[in-house]
Amino acid sequence: EEVKVDYITCRRKKSRPKTSVSVCERCSRKRSCSDYRAYVQPSLFPKMSAEGGGKRPKKRTAKIPKKEPLERQEQIRLSLF
Repeated sequence: EEVKVDYITCRRKKSRPKTSVSVCERCSRKRSCSDYRAYVQPSLFPKMSAEGGGKRPKKRTAKIPKKEPLERQEQIRLSLF
């Protein structure tokens, strides 16, 4: 009789090991672990979530050249009479 064991790839660790689901259930980070949550409650539309990659693309900002500070200008007096 062959027993099938499910594994989750842990992205929190640098080497990304495959860990058994029973190990993940005993882990202290169970509630905050996105890999475990994805296993327990899988996505309804996995193709849509895979396309985004999980990260937003960085907005490119135009580089503004540095300008020299403006010289102090003389103020014009305003009179109401």
